[in-house]
Amino acid sequence: MLRRSPQPQPPALPETGWYDELGLLPTATQEEIQLRYLERAEEVEDKLAYLLEEAMDRDEDGEDDEDVGDDDDPSSTKMFQDPDLGDESIQLQDSATLANAMEEEEEEERSEADKVALEFMRLSNLYQILSVPQLRRIYDQGGVEALAMRVPRLHKGLLEPERVLKMAR
Repeated sequence: MLRRSPQPQPPALPETGWYDELGLLPTATQEEIQLRYLERAEEVEDKLAYLLEEAMDRDEDGEDDEDVGDDDDPSSTKMFQDPDLGDESIQLQDSATLANAMEEEEEEERSEADKVALEFMRLSNLYQILSVPQLRRIYDQGGVEALAMRVPRLHKGLLEPERVLKMAR
């Protein structure tokens, strides 16, 4: 009677975080890695376009729809009394309060756009490393530490995300 030898199990990878980040299995082909990178890059582009469009809409309106300032803070509002309205008064916000609120909102948008840009840069870096068979093999065998030890100048040699995207397309 013949016995079958057990199928060898693929060695466990020390790290799979980069594959997880791209939403791939470690067994993904080069084509699958490229397609997933392009999908994620498109998502990032859409996010950035939305943020830019939102900021441009606000600039065209000249103001935001949200109420800004603290109605209870007397220093942030001025009272205006219209003789036609009798005793009813209208509270006007101090221009400094409006400017501060708009600056805070712009800073928030910038930080969100910066986060999206950093995400794109990280995706591009992961793609660059995983799409080069030698670098991918080093990562698969020893993880990030192995890459850092065997290719110490790697952090200087990565291309700009825009060039990577053009090359991937």
